[in-house]
Amino acid sequence: MGVNSAANIGPSVSCMDADSEIRGVLASAGITLDNKIAMLVLAREMGLVTTDPTFTPEDSLRIMSEARPDYFAASPAPPASKPPAIPGRSFASAARSTQT
Repeated sequence: MGVNSAANIGPSVSCMDADSEIRGVLASAGITLDNKIAMLVLAREMGLVTTDPTFTPEDSLRIMSEARPDYFAASPAPPASKPPAIPGRSFASAARSTQT
């Protein structure tokens, strides 16, 4: 048995440090907290079960007050947001190289 649901598990801007390069790359691709909230609100209006993880108190407050997901998971600290370095390349340059 399943349920119709929507979740923004990954990539989730909530998993990245606000000032990290990877969060900047996600934002440049339109993956923002504002869009995440809009998606959860729309899913809720459509009658879907919504769920969302967050990692900062600020994001948690926004998600809870604006999106009001059915299920909510808050972590006390963000996971390590700095993935292993790619020799000679930044994340921004790697992201640009995938755009056509």
